[in-house]
Amino acid sequence: MSDSEPVVDWLGRGLGQSIKRATKAAGSSYVKVSERTRELGVPIHRTALGKIEKGERDVTVRELVAIAAALDTSPLALLFPDALADVEIFPGVTKQGVEILGEWADDHKTRTALELFDNEEALRLQMLWLRKNELYGFDDKAEKARHMVELLEAEHQRLLDAYKNATEDRSPDA
Repeated sequence: MSDSEPVVDWLGRGLGQSIKRATKAAGSSYVKVSERTRELGVPIHRTALGKIEKGERDVTVRELVAIAAALDTSPLALLFPDALADVEIFPGVTKQGVEILGEWADDHKTRTALELFDNEEALRLQMLWLRKNELYGFDDKAEKARHMVELLEAEHQRLLDAYKNATEDRSPDA
């Protein structure tokens, strides 16, 4: 890589290779990914996907999200297919993927949103556990699950309030 090479080129090549691997892992093709992105309302032609793979074409955030959805993965999984690997975030600046992810999520609002997501998943699983125990008549286990649901719901409300407060703190009117 030359010093004059635009940042997007080396980032594009890495992202492009990640998209290529994810497409292969999904048993898909650029034709299918292209069709799916069109269905999602963000059409990306199959030849454009080939150019992205080679680092010859930029990718917008909207396109990245559409490609990830078409491949049933997350945009972050495409950006960081191996979070333990070193990533050249800027020319000559290399960091481990998890370090970069940590920096990106190192603000109160983002951390709260991630905690809220985790809480919602835990609440969903606990409610399934509660229903299962109620169905089979395991009253003691159902009562414990009910208590956990109450605790998780209270935590959910706390996180929602914290997220709303963080959003208000960043508003231009604040």
